[in-house]
Amino acid sequence: MITPKIPLLKDGQILSVDVVNSIIKRTEYAGDLLKQYKLIAGNEMYVEPHYDGTRVSYLQPVGGGGGGGQAGSLVFVSVVDETSISGPSLAGQAALFIAEYGLSRPIYVLCPNIPAQPQRGLDQLRLELLPAAVGILVGRTNADGPITDWLSLLPSAGEYRVAIDNSGSMNQATVQASLTLFLARCASANRTVTVVNMNDYGAENWIGAHLGFQ
Repeated sequence: MITPKIPLLKDGQILSVDVVNSIIKRTEYAGDLLKQYKLIAGNEMYVEPHYDGTRVSYLQPVGGGGGGGQAGSLVFVSVVDETSISGPSLAGQAALFIAEYGLSRPIYVLCPNIPAQPQRGLDQLRLELLPAAVGILVGRTNADGPITDWLSLLPSAGEYRVAIDNSGSMNQATVQASLTLFLARCASANRTVTVVNMNDYGAENWIGAHLGFQ
């Protein structure tokens, strides 16, 4: 969304430099949206709402919601409660991800909540390295925590790639009940799910686990 609006021009009105520059910027903005639509969305147009308007994306279909998955769409999901990767290394992984997928491609980070351990959690994961990353707190079902319906928290898609941290502070058993529900719901909706061990890409590497799947 571009604000403020340019007032309608009148016949004979002399254009100021500010008005001309504003028109140029708005034209460039519209051109960038069309480029995103062409290169990312392909023949299917998807939109993703944001506080500052709407931008073209490839995740959620127009008129979306919790409906059926979109053929060909792939959503990245990382399940992790902390990261011990050093700042520069994680920043390097983020740079590689952005180079491959662009700034608007998100990773949905499901963080098993530990209220009594502030050193773990969304604030520690450095989500800001990916502008489109989405952090969501979920339950730790192995500690009598609530089962979380992951599918209700994620955008509708035809395929999900789920990378689960198995580094020690948590492992797949930590969220197994929620994962089992997620797999069952996706199966009933004919959606594809690939579950991988995040450690195969580096312990707690919630970004790098999704590189190379363009």
